[in-house]
Amino acid sequence: MRILIYSDNFGGKTTTFIYNEVVALSKIFDVKYVCSERQNEKLFPFDSVHVVPYRINKFIRKIRWWLEINGKSLIFKNRVFSNGINEIAKEFQPDIIHCHFGYEALRFFDNLSEEFKKTPTVISFRGYDASQFLNRRSYVSKIKALLDKPTVHCTFVCDFLRQNLIRSHIHVDRFLILHSGTKLDFFTPKEIIENDLDFTFLQISSFEPYKGHVYTIKAFKKLLENMTAKKPKLILAGGGALLQSIKELVSKEGLNDSVDFVGWVNHQEAIILLSKANVFVQHSVTENGATEGIPNSLMEAMAMELPVISTYHAGIPELVENGVNGFLVAERDIDQYAKKMLEIMEWPTRIKINREKIQKEFEFSVHMKKLEGYYNSIVNRN
Repeated sequence: MRILIYSDNFGGKTTTFIYNEVVALSKIFDVKYVCSERQNEKLFPFDSVHVVPYRINKFIRKIRWWLEINGKSLIFKNRVFSNGINEIAKEFQPDIIHCHFGYEALRFFDNLSEEFKKTPTVISFRGYDASQFLNRRSYVSKIKALLDKPTVHCTFVCDFLRQNLIRSHIHVDRFLILHSGTKLDFFTPKEIIENDLDFTFLQISSFEPYKGHVYTIKAFKKLLENMTAKKPKLILAGGGALLQSIKELVSKEGLNDSVDFVGWVNHQEAIILLSKANVFVQHSVTENGATEGIPNSLMEAMAMELPVISTYHAGIPELVENGVNGFLVAERDIDQYAKKMLEIMEWPTRIKINREKIQKEFEFSVHMKKLEGYYNSIVNRN
């Protein structure tokens, strides 16, 4: 089977899950990847990647942006990009086209020739494309028309995102709930690495508004105000747009001695941090209508048997059962968040049922078997 895969970028540090999927698919099928930009090639090597730039001049970009945000129209036509992807498709003759993210699928499909629009297509919805963008009439209209085509199928990283489309009157008849998979052979609990800290809370994520660092900092400060004996530490790993402002908030709250920033970490470094930590935290929030699906970092922490604290946000309750795998609190509820931080300090540092849940429902091999089966069923049906 020949599979042509597209996303705007390939090799981004926050999209390792796509890279892992592509590498695994290439061991089963003939895979060719098309993107408009390739990043971190040494970190994410893959031979069959074709870069087809998507460029438009500033004047046209402004016009299209105005039309999009005002709900008038959503236009992606680009002659150079169209020629590039259609030339690749003509040479490769894919059995399936797989586009990651709904918004990017529209860009690809707008520039695809009529010949290849008949090819069975899978669109993976992962977050903003089934949340924030549903506030744009132009997007809703266009994605609805695309999903109405009998050759177009969908995967969702959680059922919450599928329900979002339904609430926007977008009917999804051909779909698969496909949780992002965590590699259990990689994220394996090791002996707890001792350190001189009484207790460690850990978050590994990009510093973006929907990751909720502001609420974690404020709740952590409340926790410290109620502590007498133990002196917990908060470790924040990652980088991103809000890193500097979060550092300034930590300084303003007088937490410089209690909060450590360790920067971007690779998987090996993440495992060391997870092995030292007592609890994993991530206060995911809805920001300007944008939501997550199910954060991979939470799955990885649970694979390492860590208890977690997170929020009733998007698909997270599909992963974390409150009071069983850790705690869930309402978005932006700082008082309850701080209370649960205090309570979970009495929990065991490792919880075997967390890893068992990942193994049963969120393991990478389970993910790949489902995706392989979905491809086969689509091709056979076609």
